[in-house]
Amino acid sequence: GLGDVYKRQILILSPWMLLLYLLVFVSAKGCSKKRSADVFTAPKRIETADFLQKKSAFEPDKRLKNLLLRGELKGEGEGQSIDAFTNIIWLRDSAIWLNVKKFGIEGVRVLITPDSVYAINRIEQTYAIMPLEKVLIDYGAPGDFGMLERLLLGSAWFFPNMDMASDTLQRLHHLQGETAQYKAQYGIQDGIYRWRTGLFEQKRTQNRVSLQFDRFSTIDVLGPFAHERRIDAQTKAHGRFLIDINFTEIVPNGAETYRFDIPAHYRRLP
Repeated sequence: GLGDVYKRQILILSPWMLLLYLLVFVSAKGCSKKRSADVFTAPKRIETADFLQKKSAFEPDKRLKNLLLRGELKGEGEGQSIDAFTNIIWLRDSAIWLNVKKFGIEGVRVLITPDSVYAINRIEQTYAIMPLEKVLIDYGAPGDFGMLERLLLGSAWFFPNMDMASDTLQRLHHLQGETAQYKAQYGIQDGIYRWRTGLFEQKRTQNRVSLQFDRFSTIDVLGPFAHERRIDAQTKAHGRFLIDINFTEIVPNGAETYRFDIPAHYRRLP
Protein backbone atom coordinates (compact mmCIF):
# COMPACT_ATOMS: atom_id res chain seq x y z
CA GLY A 1 0.00 0.00 0.00
CA LEU A 2 0.89 3.69 0.03
CA GLY A 3 2.32 3.45 3.55
CA ASP A 4 4.67 0.63 2.53
CA VAL A 5 5.93 2.67 -0.44
CA TYR A 6 6.65 5.63 1.85
CA LYS A 7 8.37 3.33 4.36
CA ARG A 8 10.70 1.94 1.68
CA GLN A 9 11.46 5.41 0.35
CA ILE A 10 12.24 6.87 3.77
CA LEU A 11 14.56 3.97 4.59
CA ILE A 12 16.87 4.80 1.67
CA LEU A 13 17.41 8.25 3.18
CA SER A 14 18.23 7.07 6.67
CA PRO A 15 22.05 7.25 6.43
CA TRP A 16 21.92 10.63 4.74
CA MET A 17 19.53 11.98 7.31
CA LEU A 18 21.95 10.90 9.98
CA LEU A 19 24.78 12.56 8.14
CA LEU A 20 22.67 15.61 7.38
CA TYR A 21 24.34 16.23 4.09
CA LEU A 22 21.03 16.38 2.37
CA LEU A 23 20.41 19.77 3.95
CA VAL A 24 22.88 21.40 1.62
CA PHE A 25 22.57 19.83 -1.80
CA VAL A 26 19.77 20.62 -4.16
CA SER A 27 18.05 20.40 -7.59
CA ALA A 28 14.56 21.43 -8.66
CA LYS A 29 14.74 19.17 -11.71
CA GLY A 30 15.41 15.91 -9.92
CA CYS A 31 18.35 13.55 -9.86
CA SER A 32 17.87 12.04 -13.29
CA LYS A 33 16.87 15.16 -15.21
CA LYS A 34 18.81 18.10 -16.52
CA ARG A 35 19.24 20.74 -13.84
CA SER A 36 18.79 24.46 -14.34
CA ALA A 37 21.93 26.55 -14.34
CA ASP A 38 22.93 30.17 -14.05
CA VAL A 39 24.66 32.01 -16.87
CA PHE A 40 27.94 33.59 -15.80
CA THR A 41 31.19 34.69 -17.41
CA ALA A 42 34.54 32.96 -17.16
CA PRO A 43 37.37 34.53 -15.13
CA LYS A 44 39.51 36.95 -17.11
CA ARG A 45 42.61 36.15 -15.07
CA ILE A 46 43.92 33.60 -12.60
CA GLU A 47 43.62 34.83 -9.00
CA THR A 48 45.86 33.66 -6.19
CA ALA A 49 44.68 30.74 -4.05
CA ASP A 50 44.89 32.89 -0.93
CA PHE A 51 42.65 35.57 -2.46
CA LEU A 52 40.01 33.04 -3.59
CA GLN A 53 39.95 31.29 -0.21
CA LYS A 54 39.42 34.54 1.65
CA LYS A 55 36.68 35.73 -0.73
CA SER A 56 34.70 32.46 -0.90
CA ALA A 57 34.99 31.44 2.77
CA PHE A 58 32.93 34.39 3.95
CA GLU A 59 31.62 34.92 7.47
CA PRO A 60 27.82 35.24 7.79
CA ASP A 61 26.41 38.71 8.41
CA LYS A 62 26.28 39.40 12.16
CA ARG A 63 22.57 40.25 11.79
CA LEU A 64 21.85 36.66 10.72
CA LYS A 65 20.88 34.74 13.88
CA ASN A 66 18.84 31.92 12.35
CA LEU A 67 17.46 30.68 9.05
CA LEU A 68 14.27 28.91 7.95
CA LEU A 69 14.36 26.89 4.71
CA ARG A 70 11.66 24.88 2.97
CA GLY A 71 12.11 22.87 -0.17
CA GLU A 72 11.50 19.89 -2.40
CA LEU A 73 13.82 16.95 -1.88
CA LYS A 74 14.76 14.20 -4.31
CA GLY A 75 16.98 11.25 -3.49
CA GLU A 76 18.32 8.16 -5.26
CA GLY A 77 20.20 5.26 -3.72
CA GLU A 78 20.25 1.47 -3.44
CA GLY A 79 18.05 1.16 -6.51
CA GLN A 80 15.25 3.32 -5.10
CA SER A 81 14.21 6.96 -5.27
CA ILE A 82 12.14 9.39 -3.24
CA ASP A 83 10.35 12.71 -3.83
CA ALA A 84 9.50 14.52 -0.62
CA PHE A 85 9.49 17.88 1.17
CA THR A 86 11.89 19.15 3.79
CA ASN A 87 11.93 21.90 6.41
CA ILE A 88 15.28 23.09 7.77
CA ILE A 89 15.99 25.37 10.74
CA TRP A 90 19.48 26.69 11.43
CA LEU A 91 20.33 28.41 14.72
CA ARG A 92 23.70 30.10 14.49
CA ASP A 93 26.56 28.15 16.10
CA SER A 94 24.20 25.83 17.99
CA ALA A 95 21.85 23.62 15.95
CA ILE A 96 20.64 22.39 12.57
CA TRP A 97 17.17 20.83 12.61
CA LEU A 98 15.30 19.26 9.73
CA ASN A 99 12.49 16.93 8.85
CA VAL A 100 11.31 15.11 5.72
CA LYS A 101 7.64 14.74 4.83
CA LYS A 102 5.76 12.84 2.13
CA PHE A 103 1.98 12.80 1.66
CA GLY A 104 1.92 15.30 4.53
CA ILE A 105 3.35 12.70 6.92
CA GLU A 106 6.67 13.21 8.69
CA GLY A 107 9.00 10.29 8.15
CA VAL A 108 12.30 11.52 9.57
CA ARG A 109 13.34 14.27 11.99
CA VAL A 110 17.00 15.09 12.66
CA LEU A 111 18.85 17.42 15.01
CA ILE A 112 22.55 18.20 14.71
CA THR A 113 24.42 19.99 17.48
CA PRO A 114 28.14 20.84 17.52
CA ASP A 115 28.94 17.41 18.97
CA SER A 116 26.02 15.03 18.26
CA VAL A 117 23.46 13.81 15.71
CA TYR A 118 19.95 12.83 16.88
CA ALA A 119 17.66 11.13 14.37
CA ILE A 120 14.05 9.92 14.67
CA ASN A 121 12.47 7.52 12.19
CA ARG A 122 8.69 7.94 12.58
CA ILE A 123 7.88 5.04 10.28
CA GLU A 124 10.00 2.51 12.15
CA GLN A 125 9.45 4.20 15.56
CA THR A 126 13.18 4.16 16.20
CA TYR A 127 15.83 6.74 17.05
CA ALA A 128 19.61 7.06 17.06
CA ILE A 129 22.10 9.28 18.89
CA MET A 130 25.66 9.41 17.58
CA PRO A 131 28.75 11.59 17.89
CA LEU A 132 28.86 13.97 14.94
CA GLU A 133 32.57 13.29 14.46
CA LYS A 134 31.91 9.55 14.05
CA VAL A 135 29.11 10.10 11.54
CA LEU A 136 31.30 12.34 9.41
CA ILE A 137 34.22 9.90 9.52
CA ASP A 138 31.96 6.96 8.60
CA TYR A 139 30.95 8.76 5.40
CA GLY A 140 34.42 9.95 4.53
CA ALA A 141 33.40 13.56 5.14
CA PRO A 142 35.88 16.14 6.38
CA GLY A 143 35.20 18.87 8.89
CA ASP A 144 32.87 19.44 11.82
CA PHE A 145 29.67 21.31 12.74
CA GLY A 146 31.17 24.56 11.49
CA MET A 147 31.71 22.91 8.10
CA LEU A 148 28.03 21.91 7.94
CA GLU A 149 26.99 25.47 8.78
CA ARG A 150 29.17 26.82 5.99
CA LEU A 151 27.75 24.32 3.50
CA LEU A 152 24.22 25.32 4.40
CA LEU A 153 25.00 29.01 3.88
CA GLY A 154 27.09 28.37 0.77
CA SER A 155 30.36 29.57 2.29
CA ALA A 156 33.34 27.53 1.11
CA TRP A 157 35.02 25.33 3.72
CA PHE A 158 38.74 24.63 3.40
CA PHE A 159 40.99 22.13 5.14
CA PRO A 160 43.28 23.74 7.69
CA ASN A 161 46.90 23.81 6.54
CA MET A 162 46.12 22.52 3.02
CA ASP A 163 48.27 24.17 0.35
CA MET A 164 46.06 25.10 -2.61
CA ALA A 165 46.98 25.61 -6.26
CA SER A 166 44.91 28.01 -8.39
CA ASP A 167 43.96 27.99 -12.07
CA THR A 168 40.71 28.14 -14.09
CA LEU A 169 38.47 25.29 -15.24
CA GLN A 170 35.03 25.21 -16.89
CA ARG A 171 34.44 28.97 -16.53
CA LEU A 172 35.30 28.89 -12.81
CA HIS A 173 38.26 29.68 -10.62
CA HIS A 174 39.66 26.25 -9.74
CA LEU A 175 41.42 25.41 -6.49
CA GLN A 176 42.93 22.02 -5.65
CA GLY A 177 45.08 20.57 -2.92
CA GLU A 178 45.58 17.57 -0.67
CA THR A 179 46.51 16.46 2.82
CA ALA A 180 47.71 13.09 4.06
CA GLN A 181 44.09 11.92 4.26
CA TYR A 182 42.14 13.90 1.66
CA LYS A 183 42.16 15.38 -1.83
CA ALA A 184 40.00 18.44 -2.50
CA GLN A 185 38.88 20.58 -5.44
CA TYR A 186 36.79 23.76 -5.48
CA GLY A 187 35.09 25.70 -8.28
CA ILE A 188 34.53 29.39 -7.43
CA GLN A 189 32.43 31.76 -9.56
CA ASP A 190 34.18 34.96 -10.60
CA GLY A 191 32.74 38.27 -9.42
CA ILE A 192 30.47 37.08 -6.61
CA TYR A 193 33.11 34.57 -5.44
CA ARG A 194 30.59 31.95 -4.40
CA TRP A 195 31.23 28.22 -4.18
CA ARG A 196 29.88 26.48 -7.30
CA THR A 197 31.39 22.99 -7.20
CA GLY A 198 33.38 20.88 -4.78
CA LEU A 199 34.97 17.45 -4.65
CA PHE A 200 36.36 15.69 -1.58
CA GLU A 201 38.05 12.28 -1.72
CA GLN A 202 39.25 10.22 1.23
CA LYS A 203 42.51 8.64 0.09
CA ARG A 204 42.38 5.51 2.25
CA THR A 205 38.83 4.45 1.36
CA GLN A 206 38.43 6.33 -1.95
CA ASN A 207 35.05 7.56 -0.68
CA ARG A 208 34.09 10.57 -2.81
CA VAL A 209 31.64 13.43 -2.30
CA SER A 210 30.96 15.97 -5.03
CA LEU A 211 28.92 19.16 -4.52
CA GLN A 212 27.12 21.53 -6.85
CA PHE A 213 25.46 24.90 -6.15
CA ASP A 214 23.12 26.57 -8.69
CA ARG A 215 20.47 29.25 -9.24
CA PHE A 216 21.73 32.10 -7.10
CA SER A 217 19.70 35.10 -6.01
CA THR A 218 20.60 37.91 -3.63
CA ILE A 219 18.71 37.68 -0.33
CA ASP A 220 18.77 40.26 2.46
CA VAL A 221 21.35 39.43 5.17
CA LEU A 222 22.38 36.28 3.25
CA GLY A 223 23.75 37.86 0.06
CA PRO A 224 24.05 35.59 -3.03
CA PHE A 225 22.38 32.32 -2.05
CA ALA A 226 22.07 29.07 -4.06
CA HIS A 227 18.49 27.78 -4.29
CA GLU A 228 19.57 24.53 -5.94
CA ARG A 229 22.23 22.16 -4.65
CA ARG A 230 23.30 18.57 -5.18
CA ILE A 231 25.41 15.96 -3.48
CA ASP A 232 26.69 12.95 -5.41
CA ALA A 233 28.42 10.57 -3.01
CA GLN A 234 30.12 7.24 -3.55
CA THR A 235 31.16 5.17 -0.52
CA LYS A 236 32.22 1.57 -0.15
CA ALA A 237 29.83 1.03 2.75
CA HIS A 238 26.69 2.61 1.22
CA GLY A 239 27.25 2.65 -2.54
CA ARG A 240 26.22 5.69 -4.55
CA PHE A 241 23.64 8.25 -3.42
CA LEU A 242 22.29 11.40 -5.04
CA ILE A 243 20.52 14.02 -2.93
CA ASP A 244 18.88 17.07 -4.54
CA ILE A 245 16.80 19.86 -2.98
CA ASN A 246 15.13 22.94 -4.41
CA PHE A 247 14.74 25.64 -1.77
CA THR A 248 11.36 27.22 -2.43
CA GLU A 249 11.21 29.36 0.73
CA ILE A 250 14.16 31.12 2.38
CA VAL A 251 13.50 33.24 5.48
CA PRO A 252 16.47 34.85 7.27
CA ASN A 253 15.79 35.24 11.01
CA GLY A 254 12.48 33.42 10.56
CA ALA A 255 12.94 30.58 13.07
CA GLU A 256 14.08 31.17 16.64
CA THR A 257 13.37 27.68 17.98
CA TYR A 258 12.50 24.08 17.05
CA ARG A 259 10.88 20.98 18.57
CA PHE A 260 12.72 17.70 19.02
CA ASP A 261 11.20 15.19 21.43
CA ILE A 262 11.89 11.45 21.33
CA PRO A 263 8.75 9.45 22.22
CA ALA A 264 9.30 7.17 25.20
CA HIS A 265 8.14 4.05 23.33
CA TYR A 266 10.59 4.47 20.42
CA ARG A 267 13.40 1.90 20.23
CA ARG A 268 16.98 3.15 20.25
CA LEU A 269 19.21 1.81 17.49
CA PRO A 270 22.73 0.68 18.40
